[in-house]
Amino acid sequence: MKMVGNFFVMKNLAGAASQGIILLHNFVFFCMLVGDSCNRKKRNLSLNARIIAATNDSLGNRGYEIVQVKILSGPVTSVDIDIDRLDGAPVCVDDCVTASRIISAIFDVEDFINGKYNLNVSSPGEYRPLNKIDDLPRFYGREVKLELNTPMAAKKKIVGKLLRIEGNSADTVVYLKDRCDTNGDEIAIPYRNVKKITVRRVF
Repeated sequence: MKMVGNFFVMKNLAGAASQGIILLHNFVFFCMLVGDSCNRKKRNLSLNARIIAATNDSLGNRGYEIVQVKILSGPVTSVDIDIDRLDGAPVCVDDCVTASRIISAIFDVEDFINGKYNLNVSSPGEYRPLNKIDDLPRFYGREVKLELNTPMAAKKKIVGKLLRIEGNSADTVVYLKDRCDTNGDEIAIPYRNVKKITVRRVF
């Protein structure tokens, strides 16, 4: 009976160990998936910056700039690039065609994407992202929408007229008039608390 008892104990321990190995295997596999996803995002972010840096001068000489780059992996990689005109005029189809030719020529030389890819160049749409602090002064007096990391006055989204920015890069403050504030008082928002800022385009 004692030996039988030990046999069952050993069998149960072996089963528990086997389950532990399976759980550990699943955990490692999950970590690998998460890590691979994070690495892809980092690679895409790095690639986005490289694309913008490589095309900046050529596009700027023709009066364009890249607003944002999105890369979607798949059997055929999709490279979606939003452009804007430096003179503030609306982006038309001819602008997209011109910018696409410039970018395609640079892609042929730089070889950013391995394998087949589709390059799509378009305007930012009605709401243009302002991804850099340096973008903001161009749109003083325009209506912007801010999404905040931490709510201010119980709001995580604020729409209003962009007045100015003050401070250095580390402590920049954005000043605007909240569209919902009937008193028209200025509000100051630390730029570090801004998750996303977009400007409404006038067509």
